[in-house]
Amino acid sequence: MKEEEAMANKTILIVDDDQDLVDVLTTVLESAGYRVESAADRSEGWSKAQQSPPDLAVIDVMMGSDVAGFQLTGDFRRDEKLKKVPIIMLTAINQKLPYGFSPDTDEEFIPVDRFLEKPVDPETLLKEVAALL
Repeated sequence: MKEEEAMANKTILIVDDDQDLVDVLTTVLESAGYRVESAADRSEGWSKAQQSPPDLAVIDVMMGSDVAGFQLTGDFRRDEKLKKVPIIMLTAINQKLPYGFSPDTDEEFIPVDRFLEKPVDPETLLKEVAALL
């Protein structure tokens, strides 16, 4: 199977309440051959993931609350169908709040595979997605 065909069979779920960012990320990922689904909050993201488990999820932290994204990643990790889905946490939380979160030091609290700061460079995002898939 060609690499493009393999990517076309991969679905990425973006969960973020910033529609402009979702639009940009969707364009970047679709132009690389991925199928993209999106959700605006934790509840919608959980519902979409349950209906059709994605191959990878890109999840924001702050969506209505400062911890909604953390809660959603925890939901994924406790669910039999979703616990192995790679997660990229894409956020500006370290710019807005003085937490200094990192999956290297907070792996138990932040059960994600990558932690990328907003704004993310499209090439960096594509590189991380490809590495996790």
